[in-house]
Amino acid sequence: MNVQKNQEPFPHLIVDEVYSEDELKLIWQELEFLTYPEKWKEPKQTGSATLHEKVLKNNLGLFLDGEDGIYRDRKVSNILSVNQKITGKEILGEYCNLSFGYSCALMSNYDTTLISYYEDSHYYQKHNDRSVLTALTWFYKEPKMFFGGDLIFSDYDRFTISLKNNRCLLFPSFLFHEVEEICMPEHKPGYGRYCMAQFFMIV
Repeated sequence: MNVQKNQEPFPHLIVDEVYSEDELKLIWQELEFLTYPEKWKEPKQTGSATLHEKVLKNNLGLFLDGEDGIYRDRKVSNILSVNQKITGKEILGEYCNLSFGYSCALMSNYDTTLISYYEDSHYYQKHNDRSVLTALTWFYKEPKMFFGGDLIFSDYDRFTISLKNNRCLLFPSFLFHEVEEICMPEHKPGYGRYCMAQFFMIV
């Protein structure tokens, strides 16, 4: 695990190789199980941000937990069992030390996980999240069969975090961000861009 503490253009944390090989096996077992057209939900069903009633994203997704989640018991899910490592001192602790005010993430008493899947022509336009902290982790199968999918912070001169397999990014949820459109010349189910979004809230 490689933790990168960054201050520019705003404090944020990048963690490469966040999950071990054993943890990745568990995550991919569940992603394989979920990746069927009849299981994914459309943007309106996964809490898409809107602007003047226009849905801002074009992708597929599933909430794993929470009110709209497919699991009532987190222990049933491989992903929900391993992704709590984000809340440990090595990751959340380092994030909270980045800047004054970031320690409010420690006050979070509720979190929910959304798995989003992007293939050709999928995107997410400029939006922010209704939480205190957003943690995004990206996965894709090798060989990579698409282009695009980087994360762009719209209000910071389009500052870009490059998409990388098994990379986690932590940032304040109020920052506006967008997902660059995916280009996937050859369609192959399950070879798109997976994003595990964890939203940490105070309720």
